[in-house]
Amino acid sequence: MLVFASHSAFAQVPEPGSPPQISQTITVSSGGDADIVFFGLDLRATDDFDDDPGLNEDANLPPWSLAVEARFLRPDNSYTDRDYRQGQSPNTTVTHTLEFQRSDGDDQSNVVLSWDLDDYVTADIVERFGGTTVGTMSGSGSFTIPQNQDGVLQYQDVDIVVTYTDITELLPVELTSFDALLSGNAAVLSWETSSELNNAGFEVQQSVNGVFSAIGFVAGNGTTDEAKSYGFTTGALAAGTHVFRLKQIDFDGAFAYSGEVSVQVALDSPALLSKAYPNPFNPQTQFTLTIARQQNVTIQVYDMLGRQVQTLYKGDLAPSEAHQFTFQASDLPSGRYFIRAVGEYFNNTQTVTLLK
Repeated sequence: MLVFASHSAFAQVPEPGSPPQISQTITVSSGGDADIVFFGLDLRATDDFDDDPGLNEDANLPPWSLAVEARFLRPDNSYTDRDYRQGQSPNTTVTHTLEFQRSDGDDQSNVVLSWDLDDYVTADIVERFGGTTVGTMSGSGSFTIPQNQDGVLQYQDVDIVVTYTDITELLPVELTSFDALLSGNAAVLSWETSSELNNAGFEVQQSVNGVFSAIGFVAGNGTTDEAKSYGFTTGALAAGTHVFRLKQIDFDGAFAYSGEVSVQVALDSPALLSKAYPNPFNPQTQFTLTIARQQNVTIQVYDMLGRQVQTLYKGDLAPSEAHQFTFQASDLPSGRYFIRAVGEYFNNTQTVTLLK
């Protein structure tokens, strides 16, 4: 999995109010009412406050007055607002505090906390004002906060101090750099990761007319806490601007995309009309047109008698970009056709053959 890093990053931002990526649950019940509280290490969080991405504590409060808030407890005993990650080494232990309090007006019933925690998560249930540990949490289990004969809870306020240990393997893969350089007419892509988790590899994608498609694959290093470097070199590129991105794929099929990088291949003529492919064709063929200067362009198709049979494009085109066009000939008979591209500063033609 991959998340935001300091340079280029894999964009995987959740919707506001969604639970954390690494989620733990505590069910709080009393008098027939119950609600699940989500908490955990949100690996999408930054080292600052996050108002939208990741766990939004307001959305996870039970709808009744028995309230639980999930907050991060900093070493200086201050609390974050909606942020669940702090900049620190992956081998340290981090602590969250879940605050629980039942007011006097609540239904006078026992309060039961039940949980199902991952192996790396343990917790102490601590009487808030006395500081006494009254219970522990690990694996699956439950804890009842009793009340006396007058209906008063034995513990009016408790903290649930949650400890995460050895979280190295929980950390996401971070892309620390992603660059593209031009070598002749080929693009040389290079990128680095600071660590990897469940990383099968990277699908290299190139954009044509805004649509990305795969042009290669580079295997990843599975799970590692060591920095790794990668590279990929494309084939010869036509003149124009070429945009690339990475699709990182986990072994379980999950994936995420990087930011985009680009290179520009200089055009040494007013226009470059690529060879149509396939040719011969049936029923369609494609080609690209790259122009050096922005201008109005018309692309038309003529038959062997010089009759115009299709207009593929008519309008303004931006320079230094390989614009892709399709000649669809399903309604035309077999034969040779001429594709003619005309602009203010060029006039190019090529021949294609339709075989049915």
